[in-house]
Amino acid sequence: MSRRLWLPVLLVLATIFWLSPPVASLRAAGLPAGAEQPQGNEPGTPKGADDPAAMELLKKQLSAREAALAPREAALAARELELSVRAKDLDEAGKVVAAAREAQKKLQSERAKKTLKIYRTLKAEEAAALIDKLDEGTAAGVLDALDQKTVTKLIPHLTQARVLKWTKENLAGK
Repeated sequence: MSRRLWLPVLLVLATIFWLSPPVASLRAAGLPAGAEQPQGNEPGTPKGADDPAAMELLKKQLSAREAALAPREAALAARELELSVRAKDLDEAGKVVAAAREAQKKLQSERAKKTLKIYRTLKAEEAAALIDKLDEGTAAGVLDALDQKTVTKLIPHLTQARVLKWTKENLAGK
């Protein structure tokens, strides 16, 4: 065959093959090659709804699917229970952590009060020398926590740069 005829012949054969009824599906349905396939039920009714054997088959398939889902549902229920137990444990752990934080804050507050009491009992020169050795933030915190009378006694003995910075921060509202 020449090259020019090859493509049209192939197209004609493909069209004939595509338009012809599938013989294998007719044989599988038990129909002769020239017979038509039976039409389904009316629209809206499931295929085989009138056939008791088909209904029984559908029931068996449904029960098999339900049986296959039962272990999955049981596993999901077990996981749900496990997750709820974990959630309760996490809530309890959160409460314990919150209580521990509260106790830590109380302890730190008590320690801070004791430390401030020590600074109040020291002579102004000694307390100022100790405060000058602290970092800026801690020194400002100590000065903020001390009462006005004690701070008034300390200011002449503190480094003037630190006192000026602390004063500016207090006036700025920081």
